[in-house]
Amino acid sequence: MRTNMLLRGTEKALSLESALAQRRAINVANNTSDIFVRNITTVSEEQLRAAHSLYGASGLFRLFELAKTNGSGDFHHFFRLIAEDIDPGQQAAREMLLQLLGAVTDIASQPQELRCDNARLPQGGDLNRFNSNVLYPSLSEMFYHPGCNPGYLVYGLGGPKILISHPYRGINGQIYNLYANSVDVVTSLTMRGYKGRFLFLDYLPGLNNPKDGVEAWVLLFSMMAAHSDAVFFIKEYDDGFSESQHMEIAFTPDRVQKKIIEIPHLELLWAKGPEVGTVDFHFTGKPNSSKVAFEAQEAEHANPLIGLYSKPGFPRNALLRVDESGNFSSYPLDFPIYGLTP
Repeated sequence: MRTNMLLRGTEKALSLESALAQRRAINVANNTSDIFVRNITTVSEEQLRAAHSLYGASGLFRLFELAKTNGSGDFHHFFRLIAEDIDPGQQAAREMLLQLLGAVTDIASQPQELRCDNARLPQGGDLNRFNSNVLYPSLSEMFYHPGCNPGYLVYGLGGPKILISHPYRGINGQIYNLYANSVDVVTSLTMRGYKGRFLFLDYLPGLNNPKDGVEAWVLLFSMMAAHSDAVFFIKEYDDGFSESQHMEIAFTPDRVQKKIIEIPHLELLWAKGPEVGTVDFHFTGKPNSSKVAFEAQEAEHANPLIGLYSKPGFPRNALLRVDESGNFSSYPLDFPIYGLTP
């Protein structure tokens, strides 16, 4: 799959030698009170070597960051899929299942251009009022930090950055299990041969307020789309997109690769069944968490980004790349931003 060349260049790395040395030092220290120690000691040296072989030094860095920034339950939730990806036995089983199912994928064993559906998913005119042409590679890398982030989840350690538009009911305030639902989608995508890092935006009640006439969560999705290599729009065969997905389509820039992924009904039962109830647990990382505190945390994290996306003064007649030092580079709007994934 092609990746946006203007978003490259900010990846941090961890060598295999350093990763193995840290892992061995932890075995000696045996400090099980530290979250990172508890997480990384469940990863074997063989798995570290396999992760390095598949994802490189940048993937190892992300794996260690995942272990440092997520609790044990969260870490194992995300690492389970990584472990399946780096396990040769799992890969062989997946290939066999694909053959049995007679699955047809858009992705071959070698990198190739994605068969896009941009003509069926045009951006809306309102997007022109926002700074979707301003690209921050460091922000793109921040969005795709693996694990549980404020208001969204990211699966995977390497490859193209893929934002997922999903038909969950949570956008309308109903209850759903984001962890279970997103794992189902990632499994369906990987079974079809799609590889990369997958970002799922959660229901964000703290961002239901409008900003310049557009709900704030839509602008956050739009900013994430502008900083992704592709956006996948998930739907059931012969079914339409949800109301929230229509908004996401309208606010996804046309220059970004867009793909409709149609999945059979049996794989999308989680999106069709009724879900009722009220949230009685809100986690902010602090004692006495509450719904108000949870929504305030969402807004605190996202509002500065949304403000930057709406900030006046940026020219709209070019693509602007802003590096970590704040230096601008300008490119024509029709600049060929996609190159093949190494």
